Formats: sequence, C-alpha cells, structure tokens
Amino acid sequence: MKHQFSDALRAARQAKQLSQEDLGIPQSHASRLENGQKMPSWERVEALAEVLDVHPLTLFTLSYMFPETSLSELTDRVQKEIAAIRCVSTGIWSKEP
Repeated sequence: MKHQFSDALRAARQAKQLSQEDLGIPQSHASRLENGQKMPSWERVEALAEVLDVHPLTLFTLSYMFPETSLSELTDRVQKEIAAIRCVSTGIWSKEP
C-alpha cells in the first residue's frame, strides 16, 4: 500500500502542477512520501488533500487503483460493502450514501 499511495500522491501533485515544496511540508519529507519510504498519518493525508484540493478519499482511491483496478470496479465493490454493512447496522445511518 505504501508504494501505491506514493504513486497516487505524486500523480495528484503533478496533475495539479505543484512542486513538492508546494505541499506545505519539507521537500525531503515530500520526497520520502513519494518514494514510498514513509507513510503519512491520517492527519497528514487530510492536510495534503487540502493543499491538492481533493478529498482525502481521492488519494486512497487512486492508491487502490494502481496499477490496474478500474474506478468503476473499485466503486462498485465499495458500494456493495457499504450496503452490506448498512443492512446489519440498522439505525447507524439515517439516509442513503
């Protein structure tokens, strides 16, 4: 997962035409994240997503799409899993996702 997240982070940063320095963290730390040497905390993922102007789940979704899973396959699976969880957890959510 570490290397897929690094690929996702790099792809999102490059798509936004940002440098590693633009991520709001030291360039050396950004480099370690993008090279798969470090995995960010949840708080760091949220901060990076804010700078990249994407939802944190976008970074995780991209991570699970590398190298060959399609977005539709991934979202279909997640929708089915959420529906199954909702069926056994009645009352937790009051409206559909």
